[in-house]
Amino acid sequence: SSPPPPSSPPSRPQLMEVESFTTRLNTILASDISALVTAQVKDENVPLGPLATIMPMLQMAGLVADNNVKSALKGVREIQEHLVVIDRIHALKVQQIQKEYQELMEGVRRHAQGAIDAANQEYQGAKVLLTNRMTCAIEFLQARIPFETLTEAAQQFQRVTSSPSLAAMVMAAAAAAAAAAA
Repeated sequence: SSPPPPSSPPSRPQLMEVESFTTRLNTILASDISALVTAQVKDENVPLGPLATIMPMLQMAGLVADNNVKSALKGVREIQEHLVVIDRIHALKVQQIQKEYQELMEGVRRHAQGAIDAANQEYQGAKVLLTNRMTCAIEFLQARIPFETLTEAAQQFQRVTSSPSLAAMVMAAAAAAAAAAA
């Protein structure tokens, strides 16, 4: 069976495949893995970032014991941990989306390659058939031309074009015609 022409609308299985892909992407986007990732991050040593510079200065200034400073430091630390969590969630979702995309594109590639192979096979079959028909018709026509006419044509080509190779081609055709007639 030959593939549909490129301008045809998508088939029901193709639409279902796209719908399924879209559903999988939406599921990934809607998934809440924050509890799992938060638990992983709690067990890790999250870098201090800007706090590594600010905390020694606050200690030197004697402000670390101040309740407002303690509260602000705790808030910054929670924000840092939350940033790590959302970075990790984002990376995991993007990784899963890329995996889904690659699987879909591999299926599309296989379908496209199958269509290309079918088109190539159809083309080669048609080309062989037409080439064979043309060869038979040329041989038929050459067999009908008298040898003397071909010889005269070759001599005239050589005089007019000063092309020995063109004359040689006509002479070869004359020889083939003579052989076919014999």
